[in-house]
Amino acid sequence: MGILRPRGLFEYLGILWRKKLLIFLVAASVSVATFLIIRRIPNVYESHALIVISNQGNGSNDPSLSSPPLSALTQRMTSQGNLTEIVRRYNLYHQAPGAPPNPGAAVERLRRGVKIDVKMRNYYPDGPESLTISYRYTDPVIAQRVVADLISIFDETNAAIRRQAATELERFHAQVAEIETQLQGLAPQRDLALLRSGRSHNAPSAVRAQRLAAADSIGSLGDKEFMLTRQIDEQKRQIAEQEKLVSSAAPASRLATNSAYGVLLARRAEVEGQIKDFATVATEKNPKMIQARSQLAVINREVARLGSSSETSP
Repeated sequence: MGILRPRGLFEYLGILWRKKLLIFLVAASVSVATFLIIRRIPNVYESHALIVISNQGNGSNDPSLSSPPLSALTQRMTSQGNLTEIVRRYNLYHQAPGAPPNPGAAVERLRRGVKIDVKMRNYYPDGPESLTISYRYTDPVIAQRVVADLISIFDETNAAIRRQAATELERFHAQVAEIETQLQGLAPQRDLALLRSGRSHNAPSAVRAQRLAAADSIGSLGDKEFMLTRQIDEQKRQIAEQEKLVSSAAPASRLATNSAYGVLLARRAEVEGQIKDFATVATEKNPKMIQARSQLAVINREVARLGSSSETSP
């Protein structure tokens, strides 16, 4: 009966050396297969753009006034017609030779490839802070052009909404002026009806009939005046809403490209929060409180300077 002893390191190395040809062939075949698979995978490039959203010019702090325009802009940007035009312009997603053309499939692939990320503010007032648009494609130049086209569609839609809001505002002003003119014309007619009702006639029945007719005319005029007054109130309310939309869109277009303005606003909110926290545990003479107050004053001066420069510049 033989004695089994453990093998040492040199014995294992000897076994590997004797099987070196088999090990080399297996490693070479695996490496070649991996290289061929990697070569078949196309390179993918990503292009992205960041749009800063600023609602600080809005008089009210209601973020719902800015959410509907943002959703409308994103829906318009990824609409069927715009994506079809981009696919046709750059001939995206080539189909296999011999297959029937299917533009709808290419548009769906483009819609899935475009990623829109909305970043919300973490300070008051709540609302969207920035919008990131990204797109991946095998050609880096085409990826950049697609993102640029999407940004141009976003800008054109924003300008169209502002023009539409301004047009609606002018139309409401014209309607209010017309209704006020009608109300001014109602006053002489009402006075004339009162004068006619005061004339005396010989026949008592005729006098009664005239008085009843005058009363009916005065009542109808009063009802018409009441309806016109309600219509004026409704038009004024719509004008106020349109003015809010125009006032929120105009400063946003001027300050959207100024990233320093958004950074200053975020820093101001952070410093104000620190001051509130210090106020609960320290006095105004505390060095940290004094330093925070000075930082807040510097930030407010810088924000005022940027705001005044954005208002004076075209």
